[in-house]
Amino acid sequence: MKINIKPLGRLREIIKSEEIVLERVERCSVSDVLTQLYRIHGNHFKEIYDPATKRLLGNVQVLLNGRMIMYLNGLETPVDNGDTVSLLLPMAGG
Repeated sequence: MKINIKPLGRLREIIKSEEIVLERVERCSVSDVLTQLYRIHGNHFKEIYDPATKRLLGNVQVLLNGRMIMYLNGLETPVDNGDTVSLLLPMAGG
């Protein structure tokens, strides 16, 4: 199964990619997707997600197919084949 990841805001600049495609063999949750991204991109995800506690860090916003996961089932929201997970790490400054 393929899951499309769209890093937005500052995260896009950090990862230097507009889209990441993850391959999974089984159905998973948003938390599973973030854990896999953490394993692949380690340092870039330290300020976004802690896989040990399964918690989002800072002001990161996570959307599944354009809907905020906080209005779905949070980090336990199921992710299906072809879904898009968008990660927004807001920029700061003025």
